Amino acid sequence: MNKFLMKLISEEKIKLVESSEDIAIAYLHKSGKSLLSAKTLVNIENLDDAIALTYYSMYYSVLALLFKIGIKSENHTGSILLLKEIFDLDVSELQKAKKDRVDK
Repeated sequence: MNKFLMKLISEEKIKLVESSEDIAIAYLHKSGKSLLSAKTLVNIENLDDAIALTYYSMYYSVLALLFKIGIKSENHTGSILLLKEIFDLDVSELQKAKKDRVDK
């Protein structure tokens, strides 16, 4: 396992919890609201904030998935790495969105 993930686990920023459908649904709801807000901001040409909210929409979806399988993560990079490690997914778009959010 990745050294950074091991560090986050030792700091209890990533931990096993009871899986929660309710928390997963709440994060998906937040994801949807963030995406809707991002679309509204694009319409008024506020692209910097739209980029940030688009990233958060993606991030909240990741948190929903992690809670669904019983993992709580309090670190953005750690959450993205978990998505890659556990599900063997290409996370390059999510990493780019995170970078764009930070850069804006």
